[in-house]
Amino acid sequence: MGIFDVSLSGDEELHIAVLSAWSTVHGLTILTIDGVSGVAQLAIDDIAEKLASRLCYGLVRRQIAGS
Repeated sequence: MGIFDVSLSGDEELHIAVLSAWSTVHGLTILTIDGVSGVAQLAIDDIAEKLASRLCYGLVRRQIAGS
């Protein structure tokens, strides 16, 4: 389907969407700090931006598709 299965219509669903984003960013951060992400240190900003963009796009696309 290519979209996240999260509805932002209720408080619980919004909380799940926030936890998904937070977990993704936290995971990338820990992997980078531990040196196991396979990402060059200089490229981490680009990777983080792409990761956040894809997550947000998935959430927004879900809302547009559900409209």
